[in-house]
Amino acid sequence: MFTSAEITAWVGQLIWPACRIGAALWLMPLFGNGSLPRHIRLVLTVSLAWLATDIVDTSPAVEPFSAAGLLVCFNQALIGLAFGFILQLWLAVFAFAGQFMSMQMGLAMAVMNDPSSGASTPILGKWLQTFAILIFLSLNGHLIAVDILLESFRTIPLQGGALINVQLKDMAMQGAWLFSAGLIMALPVVISMLLVNLAFGVMNRASPQFNIIALGFPMTLMFGMITLLLTFSSLPDLIINFTDHALLMMQDLSYG
Repeated sequence: MFTSAEITAWVGQLIWPACRIGAALWLMPLFGNGSLPRHIRLVLTVSLAWLATDIVDTSPAVEPFSAAGLLVCFNQALIGLAFGFILQLWLAVFAFAGQFMSMQMGLAMAVMNDPSSGASTPILGKWLQTFAILIFLSLNGHLIAVDILLESFRTIPLQGGALINVQLKDMAMQGAWLFSAGLIMALPVVISMLLVNLAFGVMNRASPQFNIIALGFPMTLMFGMITLLLTFSSLPDLIINFTDHALLMMQDLSYG
């Protein structure tokens, strides 16, 4: 016969890792935001939490359904959200770069609804995000992210000041990296569009009879597409560098 204390300890040993893992999967690309059905995400969370029970050394000696147990669940969910937010930040780089490119090329109104998040995403941004996710999968980035998440139970224990060791302030400061990385990706298009607009400005001064508005949009779009075609070969290297940076951010967060 099992005692109530033993059953409570087993339940807590599974629930608390599941709170951290479930919160991380809820924000991670490919796993959250409607990308996976809820029951599949639940099965994946429980399976990973079961694997994490071998990594967790000690569990908090509190009742899982008490006020102290709810506080532990909140702490673990906050840590998991921090891990998932890093990959969301990585994915937002490509949406920002696509938005910046679209504004320069005259495609700011060309947007599509994202069924996973319900938000409107520029076509170029959605294209860059799809391309980045394919490279992320080819690099086994999803497996590395899950491995870092599971290894975090060694460095960030379930009990005793787990939130103090997590560098939330440093993670928030990575917002500057989002804008700089997106600008680096969009910089070739921005420079080429600047030169095209300067050329149209000189043409307008030299020959005012030209309809610059009617001529400028197709020419700007054409030169923008040519620039994208020329810079396409360097995009995989940039995406790999951004992916390495995001995974290193997760690892640094894990080690506090």
